Amino acid sequence: MAFVALNTEQLKQLTKSEQLCICSAGVWHNMVLCFSTCLLVLISPVILKPFYEQGHGITVVEIQKGTGLDQKGGLMINDVIVDVNECPVKTMMDWENCLNEEYLNSQSGFCVSEEMYKKENSVVEVGSWNCCQNTSEKMCFRHSDLKMSQQLMCLPVRKMTEKAEICKNNLDCREKLCLVPVLDMNSERLLRIGVYSRNAVYYIGGIESFSFVSVGRWIAKTSLPVKYVDMCEMFIGYIFAFSSGIAIINIIPLFCLDGNYIIECIIHLFLKSYIPISSDRNKFIFVLKVIGHVSLIACGFSVLITYYF
Repeated sequence: MAFVALNTEQLKQLTKSEQLCICSAGVWHNMVLCFSTCLLVLISPVILKPFYEQGHGITVVEIQKGTGLDQKGGLMINDVIVDVNECPVKTMMDWENCLNEEYLNSQSGFCVSEEMYKKENSVVEVGSWNCCQNTSEKMCFRHSDLKMSQQLMCLPVRKMTEKAEICKNNLDCREKLCLVPVLDMNSERLLRIGVYSRNAVYYIGGIESFSFVSVGRWIAKTSLPVKYVDMCEMFIGYIFAFSSGIAIINIIPLFCLDGNYIIECIIHLFLKSYIPISSDRNKFIFVLKVIGHVSLIACGFSVLITYYF
C-alpha cells in the first residue's frame, strides 16, 4: 500500500495543509493511475483501429476441450460470431442476451417449404420420437402446430435450415411451414450460430455449455491474435481495481494507515472554526476512526458471507 512513513516530530512542525499534501501523496498517485487506466481504455479503439475493430461481432478466444463446441464442425478459435438463430450479435452484451433468450424460450423452428421436405424423401412416423434412427446428418422435426405435432419428419439438418428463417409458428413463415426440431431433453437447443466468412455452425445441447467458451469484443483486421488484446484489457482492469482499492483503503480513517493522518489534517484544517477546542476535535477524529474500522470489518464480513453463502 502507499503508506507514507515519516518522522512524526518533523511532520508536526509543518502546517496542516503541508501535512495533508504529504500524507495523501499515496492516495493521489493511485487516483492518477486509476484515471490513466480509464483514459487508456477509452482511447484504445482509436489506438487499435488499424489492427482491430469492434461492434460488428465477437471473436472466439478460447474453447475448453472436451465440450461439444470444440468438436469437428463446431466453433474454432478466432471465429467471429455475428448471430445466434438470427439474433444479431454485435457486442458481448448481445451475445449474453441472445443465449439467455434461447435458454428462457422454447426451441425455435425453421421455415421450410413443403416441396423441399417432400423432395428429401422424409420418413414420416407418428408417435416415434426416434424417427431418424440416430442418423448423424438428419434429425427429427415436427410441425409447430400442436394439432399436427405428432407427425414427425426425418430431415437433413443443415440443408433444411441453412438458409431458412427462424420462426415460432406458421404465421411467421407466410407460405412455408414452421418445423421445430425434436430434441431429447427440454433443456437442449438446436442453435444455428452465424460465423463471419464461413458456413454457420450448428450446435445441439444445453446453453450452459457456452460457459466453456471465452469470447472477446475485438475483431482482428490482420493475422494478429485477439487474445493478447483481451489479456492487456484484463491487465489494465486489474491495475484499476487494485489502485482504486488501495486508494479507498488509504483514505479511510484507519490506524497505522495514511487515512489516520489525513483525517486529522482535514478536521484540524477545515473544521477549526466549527469546533474551536482542540480536544473536541481529537474526540471527533477518534470517533471517525472507530467508524472507519467498523465499516471496514462490516464490509469484510459481508464479502465473506456473500462468497460462502
